[in-house]
Amino acid sequence: MSDAPIGIFDSGLGGLTVARAVLDQLPHEPVLYLGDTARQPYGPQPIGAVREYALECLDHLVDRGVKMLVIACNAASAAVLRDARERYPVPVVEVIRPAVRRAMAATRNHRVGVICTPVTKTSMAYDDAFAAAPQVTLVTQACPRFVEFVERGETMSAAVLAAAHEYLDPVVADGVDTLILGCTHYPLLTGVISYVVGDEVTLVSSAEETAK
Repeated sequence: MSDAPIGIFDSGLGGLTVARAVLDQLPHEPVLYLGDTARQPYGPQPIGAVREYALECLDHLVDRGVKMLVIACNAASAAVLRDARERYPVPVVEVIRPAVRRAMAATRNHRVGVICTPVTKTSMAYDDAFAAAPQVTLVTQACPRFVEFVERGETMSAAVLAAAHEYLDPVVADGVDTLILGCTHYPLLTGVISYVVGDEVTLVSSAEETAK
């Protein structure tokens, strides 16, 4: 089993940020990556559909003999984590709680922002994850166009910058000092996100924190 690969699943290309972080930290571990590009993006879809798609993909990885599952997608983590841990005989790792732990350690004023897809926001998965920290004020913003930009390789353009201001200016105005990139596609937009929110806001990547 030790020679079996780690299975990493995402709705598309975003989970490659998790795969890269895993390989950086565990360079000798084999990795099997599955991106559901046929049905992405998951973010705008109903949570029931996301659950169905995610379980199909995870079933496929388990059938391929992986020794661990990494759900490298915030939307899928929100939709399917409990079911996955009951369904499969291997450890299941998700991306939400590692990011929450890092954000709680990083924040100085206890105001934390989360940018994510619509289905992740609707699921209230981050609200639930922060429930044990009532001192934290959470500001959640859906950024529906960000995944589309990344999937077509557009990470710096006038359209990306305009969308970033639309989504992020209200979050910054709410006084957050820490911002969770609550979709594994979003680290690929770190340049424009950092530019818009400024140096005073600490960015937390759910991809990097999961790999740790």
